[in-house]
Amino acid sequence: MREIKVGFARFYNRRHNRRGYFWGDRFKSVIVDKGETLVNCLAYIDLNPLRAGLVDRPEDYRWNSLGYHLQTQNKDQFVSENYQRFKHLFYSKHEKKPKPIKGLDGMYSLKRLSEVI
Repeated sequence: MREIKVGFARFYNRRHNRRGYFWGDRFKSVIVDKGETLVNCLAYIDLNPLRAGLVDRPEDYRWNSLGYHLQTQNKDQFVSENYQRFKHLFYSKHEKKPKPIKGLDGMYSLKRLSEVI
């Protein structure tokens, strides 16, 4: 990704006779391959359309795979192996139960997600 951003910035700067970063900041990447960080990133991706007010339920967002996994044959396997792990991650220290989100039976708490991300 870094090479793509740097290459495009060079091209654009030469073409428009300018200097500096095209993307605003320097590129930063972090490897997220397992553990709680990965689960948090997956939850962030699934919940972001809801937080942005684009949908009423996270699985209704057309451009992520949550709806597919919940509505197809993958539902049992995907939900039981991955999304059930979210239940304990999205409790706030101050919440006894996670705030339920329509369609996911309280698997997510927006308050807890915002603390983690």
